[in-house]
Amino acid sequence: MSSNGTDLRIEFVQEAIEDLMRNHDIVTRGNNSIATRLVWFVAIAGFALLNVPDLATSLSGTSMSGTMLLLLMVPWAAAAIFGVIGHWQLGVVSFRDAKYFNEKRARLNLFRMARASSASYEECQAIMEDQDEHLRDLFRRLRRSGRWATVFEQATLVAVCIAFVWSIVFPLAA
Repeated sequence: MSSNGTDLRIEFVQEAIEDLMRNHDIVTRGNNSIATRLVWFVAIAGFALLNVPDLATSLSGTSMSGTMLLLLMVPWAAAAIFGVIGHWQLGVVSFRDAKYFNEKRARLNLFRMARASSASYEECQAIMEDQDEHLRDLFRRLRRSGRWATVFEQATLVAVCIAFVWSIVFPLAA
């Protein structure tokens, strides 16, 4: 094979590695953004748990009893719990994403170094498409963790929204 063909193959694999690195960077920044948002939601929920009794007294004009106060605080507690679980699950996602990314990048680098002169585009594409059982398994685990992280992130957001509305409406109705 000509050196030009080898150069094109090396360039193709290098471009695949760079694409993988860019995608990993985008995913990492997105996960960091979600983690920050969850921390803020937990902080808001914690602050609300401390201050809801005073807010309820101000809105209703009377002091709330134990059961009424408990009912008022449940959505905030749920938001905090969902946020903590979501943040923990996001840590699992980040770990699995790094493991998957590093494994895939290592395979592409080894492929580039060892097979540059005889590599086919199909072989490189097989790595990129996770046709290897180990890569497929890593991706399945990552995707499963990602789904749970998304469920808890969304549950946290919904609980915070419900808690905000509940904190205003409940004391007025009580």
